[in-house]
Amino acid sequence: MVIGGILFIQVGLVIGLLLHSSKTSAALSSIIMVVLFMTATFYPQLPEWHNVLQFIPSVVVVENMNGVFNGEFLGFELVLLIGWLAVFYLIIQSLVKKELSK
Repeated sequence: MVIGGILFIQVGLVIGLLLHSSKTSAALSSIIMVVLFMTATFYPQLPEWHNVLQFIPSVVVVENMNGVFNGEFLGFELVLLIGWLAVFYLIIQSLVKKELSK
């Protein structure tokens, strides 16, 4: 759950760094967080052909948490989660460097 929280903080941080208005970035972050939450909530009820949704960060977090609760090891989902964390970390790093160089 902590890693999922870190991932969502990273998403909000990227949005905040991309938009220069705090009101706009807060509103957009809220909308995106609600969409990610709803996607993760309704993902299990969708038909099997919606497997492309398994690459969305919130679904990856939910799948990993379900695996932990069920005592399963989900290697692919764990790699996806680490990948999302790394991608957002690299994006944040580049945005901060760009902002500091101004």
